[in-house]
Amino acid sequence: MEDIKVLTNKVLNIFHVPIRDFVRVEPKADSFLDVLEQNNHEMEVLLDKIRPFFKKFVKETDNTDLHKKLIEQFTQLEVFAKHYTIKENVL
Repeated sequence: MEDIKVLTNKVLNIFHVPIRDFVRVEPKADSFLDVLEQNNHEMEVLLDKIRPFFKKFVKETDNTDLHKKLIEQFTQLEVFAKHYTIKENVL
């Protein structure tokens, strides 16, 4: 395990400056990459909405209202599974 830590630190030391200094290229509006980023952002928003309900549900597993709410939100999240399947097939 210690060997892995040492090697990881070496790799991070080699790449941290180029990664830190990397200038991101913004995709053109409505381009394929822009749409992918928009989808990612929408999924992040939904996951942020789910997170507090999920944390509460872990503590209150018998709470049927939370259970129903999570089912609704996870159903909305299923849409993104289709998006990511398409991404995998395209890329």
